[in-house]
Amino acid sequence: MKKIILIAAMKALSAGATAQINFGAHVGGNLANIKGEQKESGTTTKGLTKPKLGFLVGVVAAIPVTDAISFRPEFNFIQKGYNLDVNRSQSGVSIVSTGDGTFNYIELPLNFVYRLPSGDNTFLFGIGPTLGYGLSGKYKYTITSTIPGFPAQTQSGDGHVKFDGKKSSDVPVGDPDQHVKALDIGAGILGGYKLSNGLYFQAGFTLGLNDLDSNPNSSLKNNGASIKLGYMFGKKQTDNLKKNRHY
Repeated sequence: MKKIILIAAMKALSAGATAQINFGAHVGGNLANIKGEQKESGTTTKGLTKPKLGFLVGVVAAIPVTDAISFRPEFNFIQKGYNLDVNRSQSGVSIVSTGDGTFNYIELPLNFVYRLPSGDNTFLFGIGPTLGYGLSGKYKYTITSTIPGFPAQTQSGDGHVKFDGKKSSDVPVGDPDQHVKALDIGAGILGGYKLSNGLYFQAGFTLGLNDLDSNPNSSLKNNGASIKLGYMFGKKQTDNLKKNRHY
């Protein structure tokens, strides 16, 4: 009899804990850029790339920690990358560089979120680390050089992005692919607003922390600002907002 009561109590506790967790899904866009630096002979040259808009889709869980704070992990497919559009002059030569790169990632933001009720709705403020893993990617470029009085010279190329972390010295000569590390670590902040019917809007920024480039004299880091439209599934939360502040 005691064993039956204990099993029943454990099931009840488990059911109660599960009922407190909310799940949701979202779609949105990510305005990404990549910060690049090249060091040579004591001089540091920064990359001149511009932001590129990518797609994201994912799921989220809201797990209560306290009445006002929840642990809010996400599991997303997200596109990062850059645009290249540089016009410069060097020793009388006009050089125009254009192109872009797209990196596809599986990403896991691990945010702790503070929930601030506003009537029947809720403001969300969060911070936390982000872990990403590169899946695939591609890039292309065109460089046009013009010397006054001579025909313009154009060079172009494209290739895939390989997340194998190889150094330039380990890549065969003539290999068109770009090789970077697969693991992408960042720090993120977010702000959002959730309606009582479960619909929510969220904006955030992620700062890349680790170097994606395996070469000793250069570095690459991902940065991005995202916006999401999502929905938390389950019963309407209007009557439970004050009791369940973690959603």
